[in-house]
Amino acid sequence: EMINYFASKVSNLHKVKLVKMLWFSDFLHYKRHGKSISGLAYRALPMGAVPQGCDQIMALEGVTFDVINYGEYIGYKFRPTPGFEIKELSEREIETLDTIISELGHMNKDEIVERMHSEVAYSETEPYEMISYVFAEMLSIE
Repeated sequence: EMINYFASKVSNLHKVKLVKMLWFSDFLHYKRHGKSISGLAYRALPMGAVPQGCDQIMALEGVTFDVINYGEYIGYKFRPTPGFEIKELSEREIETLDTIISELGHMNKDEIVERMHSEVAYSETEPYEMISYVFAEMLSIE
């Protein structure tokens, strides 16, 4: 539902931007309420936080995307699944997602990666290590 919700509200939602928005949402929700929305664990990779098993996103039931050939690489552009309805997300979770959309939804890939790199959680985590939710308290978004 998080992916479909983002895809319904954010134009040009490609995989890199999506995974950053998932991370920011999980960490903001943890900061506000003591738990993440998705339950995902994130690793500090060169492009920023990436959830474990990130490539499995495309295999999730109910996730719709277009494969785009950019010459040197393949991209994935997410769109809402036809008939998408919110069934599991709570009001508080939707508030968190809306905050992230407001803060980051307009950014392009490079801007959101730069924003990620400025977060204490990312900069204080060794490359390729798991990012601890302890850092959620220091998230730049309120």
